[in-house]
Amino acid sequence: MAEKRRALGYICPECGKRVYGERTEFALQAAAVALVCDCGRSELKAEPDGSTFRVTTPCGVCGGEHRAEVPSASVMEGQGVGLACPETRQLCCYIGEPRRVAAALDDLEDDADDVGTSFRDIGREA
Repeated sequence: MAEKRRALGYICPECGKRVYGERTEFALQAAAVALVCDCGRSELKAEPDGSTFRVTTPCGVCGGEHRAEVPSASVMEGQGVGLACPETRQLCCYIGEPRRVAAALDDLEDDADDVGTSFRDIGREA
């Protein structure tokens, strides 16, 4: 039986592309994860700390970077967790069940297409 996997994903604020990665539960709990965009200009970090994960995520909504502490149970069990941009309250990062994370990233890309702008332009117009 294959080990259960968890996924992480965000939209790069620099190039506007989705960034998606999967890890086994063991790997996710054992060491910090660094998920770097192909453009090399953004990186999500998730560091396990016993009962929590310290997450630093680039924000494809405001263009900044956000930090959060998330209970390990929220990351490792069930559908997972979405992290919101504190400025806009829009979700910008997902960690959890792979199909749910992929679907959430589809929704983020669709939302950007609907407003006719790329995520890298949001927040820079101000």
